[in-house]
Amino acid sequence: MTVACLQDFDEFDYIITMDNENYKDIIRLDIDTLYRNKIFKMAGFCSDKNVKEVPDPYNGGNAGFENVLDILEDSTKNLLDKIRADIERPD
Repeated sequence: MTVACLQDFDEFDYIITMDNENYKDIIRLDIDTLYRNKIFKMAGFCSDKNVKEVPDPYNGGNAGFENVLDILEDSTKNLLDKIRADIERPD
């Protein structure tokens, strides 16, 4: 279930989704495609380009949680690198 509202597009610089369903739901909210540059899949920041979404950890037992943690640790580092680069980039 996606919990977002239209004011989030104005309020936040980055809107990060975990899975493909949430990504599609958020994209649908951006009817006029004004905010596409703010909407990202967390998996898009993962170094392993075979990862297409952050899976539901409950479907894989303990291994599922470890896998999700590995994906998020890697992706978060790369997302932080992007944010730093965006901040340092002159307008």
